[in-house]
Amino acid sequence: MTGNPSPAAPALPLDLEAFLTQWHQPFLRLAAQHLPDPAAAEQAVLHAAALIYCHWPDLLGRAAPTLGALEILQDVLAACPRPDPASPLRSALAELEAHSPLQAHCVRLRHLAGLPYRTVALTLNIDQGAAKAHTWAGLRFLDARLARPVRPAPGTAL
Repeated sequence: MTGNPSPAAPALPLDLEAFLTQWHQPFLRLAAQHLPDPAAAEQAVLHAAALIYCHWPDLLGRAAPTLGALEILQDVLAACPRPDPASPLRSALAELEAHSPLQAHCVRLRHLAGLPYRTVALTLNIDQGAAKAHTWAGLRFLDARLARPVRPAPGTAL
Protein backbone atom coordinates (compact mmCIF):
# COMPACT_ATOMS: atom_id res chain seq x y z
CA MET A 1 0.00 0.00 0.00
CA THR A 2 1.43 3.38 -0.94
CA GLY A 3 -0.45 5.79 1.31
CA ASN A 4 0.82 8.14 3.95
CA PRO A 5 1.83 6.45 7.15
CA SER A 6 -0.60 6.99 10.01
CA PRO A 7 0.42 9.80 12.33
CA ALA A 8 2.10 8.77 15.55
CA ALA A 9 0.04 8.96 18.70
CA PRO A 10 0.81 12.02 20.80
CA ALA A 11 3.34 11.38 23.51
CA LEU A 12 2.22 11.40 27.12
CA PRO A 13 3.55 14.16 29.33
CA LEU A 14 6.70 12.82 30.96
CA ASP A 15 5.38 13.32 34.49
CA LEU A 16 2.20 11.40 33.65
CA GLU A 17 4.18 8.62 32.00
CA ALA A 18 6.39 8.32 35.10
CA PHE A 19 3.32 8.35 37.36
CA LEU A 20 1.55 5.61 35.40
CA THR A 21 4.71 3.50 35.31
CA GLN A 22 5.22 3.85 39.08
CA TRP A 23 1.59 3.16 40.01
CA HIS A 24 0.64 0.49 37.46
CA GLN A 25 1.47 -2.50 39.68
CA PRO A 26 -0.07 -1.10 42.91
CA PHE A 27 -3.23 -0.15 40.99
CA LEU A 28 -3.29 -3.61 39.42
CA ARG A 29 -3.06 -5.25 42.88
CA LEU A 30 -5.96 -3.10 44.07
CA ALA A 31 -8.00 -3.96 40.99
CA ALA A 32 -7.30 -7.66 41.47
CA GLN A 33 -8.97 -7.44 44.89
CA HIS A 34 -12.20 -6.38 43.15
CA LEU A 35 -11.93 -8.35 39.93
CA PRO A 36 -10.59 -11.90 40.17
CA ASP A 37 -10.04 -12.15 36.39
CA PRO A 38 -6.54 -10.74 35.65
CA ALA A 39 -7.63 -9.50 32.21
CA ALA A 40 -10.58 -7.60 33.72
CA ALA A 41 -8.31 -6.09 36.39
CA GLU A 42 -5.82 -4.96 33.72
CA GLN A 43 -8.65 -3.50 31.63
CA ALA A 44 -9.96 -1.56 34.64
CA VAL A 45 -6.49 -0.14 35.34
CA LEU A 46 -6.12 0.90 31.69
CA HIS A 47 -9.54 2.58 31.81
CA ALA A 48 -8.51 4.42 34.97
CA ALA A 49 -5.23 5.45 33.29
CA ALA A 50 -7.17 6.96 30.39
CA LEU A 51 -9.32 8.94 32.84
CA ILE A 52 -6.24 10.02 34.78
CA TYR A 53 -4.77 11.28 31.50
CA CYS A 54 -7.96 13.30 30.86
CA HIS A 55 -7.85 14.83 34.34
CA TRP A 56 -4.07 15.12 34.71
CA PRO A 57 -3.90 18.95 34.89
CA ASP A 58 -6.67 18.99 37.53
CA LEU A 59 -4.97 16.22 39.52
CA LEU A 60 -1.69 18.12 39.54
CA GLY A 61 -3.49 21.10 41.06
CA ARG A 62 -4.53 19.05 44.09
CA ALA A 63 -2.61 18.80 47.34
CA ALA A 64 -2.55 14.99 46.89
CA PRO A 65 -2.66 14.14 43.16
CA THR A 66 -2.11 10.43 43.76
CA LEU A 67 -5.15 10.31 46.02
CA GLY A 68 -7.19 11.81 43.18
CA ALA A 69 -5.89 9.13 40.82
CA LEU A 70 -6.74 6.47 43.40
CA GLU A 71 -10.29 7.86 43.61
CA ILE A 72 -10.56 7.57 39.81
CA LEU A 73 -9.46 3.93 40.02
CA GLN A 74 -11.99 3.27 42.79
CA ASP A 75 -14.77 4.83 40.69
CA VAL A 76 -13.83 2.62 37.75
CA LEU A 77 -13.78 -0.47 39.98
CA ALA A 78 -17.13 0.44 41.54
CA ALA A 79 -18.66 0.50 38.07
CA CYS A 80 -17.32 -2.96 37.18
CA PRO A 81 -19.67 -5.89 37.72
CA ARG A 82 -18.43 -8.36 40.29
CA PRO A 83 -18.84 -11.99 39.28
CA ASP A 84 -18.82 -13.34 42.82
CA PRO A 85 -20.86 -12.35 45.85
CA ALA A 86 -19.34 -10.05 48.41
CA SER A 87 -16.84 -11.78 50.65
CA PRO A 88 -16.70 -11.07 54.38
CA LEU A 89 -13.52 -9.06 53.79
CA ARG A 90 -15.15 -6.94 51.10
CA SER A 91 -18.14 -6.32 53.37
CA ALA A 92 -15.86 -5.36 56.24
CA LEU A 93 -13.83 -3.04 53.97
CA ALA A 94 -17.07 -1.37 52.84
CA GLU A 95 -18.01 -0.83 56.50
CA LEU A 96 -14.55 0.59 57.18
CA GLU A 97 -14.88 2.93 54.18
CA ALA A 98 -18.17 4.24 55.61
CA HIS A 99 -16.69 4.51 59.12
CA SER A 100 -13.34 6.10 58.18
CA PRO A 101 -12.34 6.59 54.54
CA LEU A 102 -8.79 7.54 55.57
CA GLN A 103 -8.31 4.30 57.51
CA ALA A 104 -9.72 2.36 54.55
CA HIS A 105 -7.29 4.07 52.16
CA CYS A 106 -4.36 3.33 54.49
CA VAL A 107 -5.28 -0.36 54.80
CA ARG A 108 -5.84 -0.78 51.06
CA LEU A 109 -2.61 0.95 50.07
CA ARG A 110 -0.45 -0.75 52.70
CA HIS A 111 -1.86 -4.27 52.71
CA LEU A 112 -3.70 -4.72 49.42
CA ALA A 113 -1.42 -2.67 47.15
CA GLY A 114 1.69 -3.60 49.15
CA LEU A 115 3.07 -0.08 49.44
CA PRO A 116 5.51 1.01 52.17
CA TYR A 117 4.21 3.38 54.85
CA ARG A 118 6.25 6.23 53.41
CA THR A 119 4.45 5.93 50.06
CA VAL A 120 1.06 5.55 51.79
CA ALA A 121 1.76 8.78 53.70
CA LEU A 122 2.86 10.68 50.59
CA THR A 123 -0.14 9.41 48.63
CA LEU A 124 -2.64 10.51 51.26
CA ASN A 125 -0.80 13.74 52.13
CA ILE A 126 -0.33 12.75 55.78
CA ASP A 127 2.80 12.08 57.81
CA GLN A 128 4.23 8.58 58.12
CA GLY A 129 3.22 8.21 61.79
CA ALA A 130 -0.38 9.06 60.91
CA ALA A 131 -0.30 6.50 58.08
CA LYS A 132 0.82 3.83 60.55
CA ALA A 133 -1.78 4.86 63.13
CA HIS A 134 -4.64 4.91 60.62
CA THR A 135 -3.56 1.56 59.18
CA TRP A 136 -3.42 0.05 62.67
CA ALA A 137 -6.85 1.46 63.56
CA GLY A 138 -8.29 0.22 60.28
CA LEU A 139 -6.90 -3.26 60.84
CA ARG A 140 -8.38 -3.31 64.35
CA PHE A 141 -11.75 -2.31 62.89
CA LEU A 142 -11.53 -5.09 60.28
CA ASP A 143 -10.41 -7.60 62.90
CA ALA A 144 -13.46 -6.79 65.04
CA ARG A 145 -15.78 -7.17 62.03
CA LEU A 146 -14.21 -10.42 60.86
CA ALA A 147 -13.79 -12.04 64.29
CA ARG A 148 -15.70 -15.27 64.59
CA PRO A 149 -17.22 -16.22 67.92
CA VAL A 150 -15.31 -19.06 69.51
CA ARG A 151 -17.47 -22.12 69.92
CA PRO A 152 -16.44 -24.74 72.43
CA ALA A 153 -16.01 -28.26 71.19
CA PRO A 154 -19.00 -30.51 71.87
CA GLY A 155 -18.92 -31.90 75.38
CA THR A 156 -16.51 -29.27 76.76
CA ALA A 157 -17.30 -26.43 79.12
CA LEU A 158 -16.10 -22.85 78.83
